[in-house]
Amino acid sequence: MKKLIICLLAGAFITPVFAISKQTQTKIAYTIDKYVLQGLKANNKKPMPALDDETFVRRIYLDIAGRIPTYWEYQDFMKMPVKTRRSDIIDKLMDSPAYVSHFYNYWADTLRATTWMKKSDGGPYLHWIKKSIADNKPYNQFVYELVSAEGPLYKPGNGAAGYYLRDYRMPLDNVASTMQVFLATSMVCAQCHDHPYNDWSQMDFYKIAAFTHGTETNAKNVDIHTVAKIQNHMKQSSSKSNKGKINDTALRPLFFGTYNSGTGKIRLPADYDYDDGKPKDIVHAGVPFAPEVKINYDSSNGAANRPYKFKFDKKNTDTQVNSRKYFAKWIVSPENPMFTKTIVNRLWHRIMGAPLIGENLDITPDEFGKNPNLSKYLIKVMNGLKYDQKMFMKVIYKSRIYQRASHDQIPNDYLFGGPIMNRLSSEQIWDSLIAIRSKTPDAGLDVPDKVIAHYVYENLARKSVAEKAEYMKNSKSEIKKIEKSLEENQNFGRYSKSRKLARASEGRSPASSGSMLHIFGQSSREVTDDNKKEANIPQALALLNDDQFSFNKISTYDLIQQTSDKEEQLKLIYISLLSRKPNEHDLNVFRQAISNGFTVDDFYWTLLNSFEFKLKR
Repeated sequence: MKKLIICLLAGAFITPVFAISKQTQTKIAYTIDKYVLQGLKANNKKPMPALDDETFVRRIYLDIAGRIPTYWEYQDFMKMPVKTRRSDIIDKLMDSPAYVSHFYNYWADTLRATTWMKKSDGGPYLHWIKKSIADNKPYNQFVYELVSAEGPLYKPGNGAAGYYLRDYRMPLDNVASTMQVFLATSMVCAQCHDHPYNDWSQMDFYKIAAFTHGTETNAKNVDIHTVAKIQNHMKQSSSKSNKGKINDTALRPLFFGTYNSGTGKIRLPADYDYDDGKPKDIVHAGVPFAPEVKINYDSSNGAANRPYKFKFDKKNTDTQVNSRKYFAKWIVSPENPMFTKTIVNRLWHRIMGAPLIGENLDITPDEFGKNPNLSKYLIKVMNGLKYDQKMFMKVIYKSRIYQRASHDQIPNDYLFGGPIMNRLSSEQIWDSLIAIRSKTPDAGLDVPDKVIAHYVYENLARKSVAEKAEYMKNSKSEIKKIEKSLEENQNFGRYSKSRKLARASEGRSPASSGSMLHIFGQSSREVTDDNKKEANIPQALALLNDDQFSFNKISTYDLIQQTSDKEEQLKLIYISLLSRKPNEHDLNVFRQAISNGFTVDDFYWTLLNSFEFKLKR
């Protein structure tokens, strides 16, 4: 076993992650606890008390499944063997579709992924993110595919092309976002001037931007050859000469995507005002920290041939040299001091409620936080796990430090003695409401094979010129025809057609204005990690006035009606909403209220609107 752990931490562990034994997971979790306790002891501090099972089961469901447990799930957990119940429920939830749903919400927020992007559909991109999580795609591969993505958005398996299309015609903003999200390196200010607080210069920024320069995001151009053929077909098939421009709007989605592989060079802006360059000088790609990158600028290293051409090809004549792939390889390189550190910091923050090292979007190569030994160990673990995010999070969940009582706020001298109490995200609140309403809140969460538009445009791509021309005239009826034929016998996603009580991950991203998700602070997807958790009056009014979650519609209502014992009814409500039984104080308040004319229904609404319901303790 000792040799196995050494191999794992040395990065030589090449066995697929599902083969890592529970014993090995426990060893890693134990080592995490050891480093935390050493850090606490060195500063004369103690960890928080151990967590009781009721608080644990609610916390673990919220963290992994993104919702509270149902009454029946709570009961099932309590029936599990005491010694192994916590580890067993972690394993069960991490392999559930609810895990995919909740983790997808996290990455959709981080990547600012939306159902409708500027002038193009985001469905294939959202589907790609969700499927990558469901497939447990290694994080380094996940990032590499995003940064190097090229080609049509609707090409099967090519949804990653949405990464650049999301920032349609904003290439420099995309570069700044890439550096922040994947390398926690804030270079936003350096886009316009030398960074006032960090070492990054405007020259550094443009060297990075050179990697992706020449990339085109296409949301409105149709292949020139296709247009010409259809134009010619329409002239020949019409009794009158048709010399005007055709309206090719219906064909545009077929060509949504990211094109060109990067030129590896860029011109400085016209107002550049530093001594290391002149305005409009050509700058070649370069990186601000190790490892060094050397691009092969030979024309033979250019973009792959594509069967169609766009209008922008006429102006974009610089040689493509696959510089984006060089950029992607540099980002995910094991030698890059920021890549592994950034995702370790992110996932620890997500689980424990506070960063391990520093802010998610801004840490430095030399920074390792208040417990450097813990940080360095977790970086080794992530490398050893071959960037398996699921397994990495699982060993943290299995640590004793995660399973301790939480701090109600981050102490000034916080050394990870327990998680930080957090208000639930909008998605957790919404999905928890569904868990109260339904016995099977995760029904329908299987990842679809494709989104509906995949079928439409795969079919369209194979059509003849005459059929494409016909489609342009009747596109709406054609799509409806395909939808109808698929609806009964195909597994496809409907990101833009959210059901009223669907999980947050199954609806529009972000949800429409005025929806419960919007009211409770779901990210607008305009800024990375922008989910808001502040309470406000509209939230209270939304819960008080939404009859979807009235007392007589909850999943335990019939069970509650089967007993006439008011305190037993209250117990069922407490377990359904708070995953715990009422304590003596709760019962005393209840008895007094009942004697004053309050009903069990009143207590249901009180608990639903309580601060405790909206907290992860």
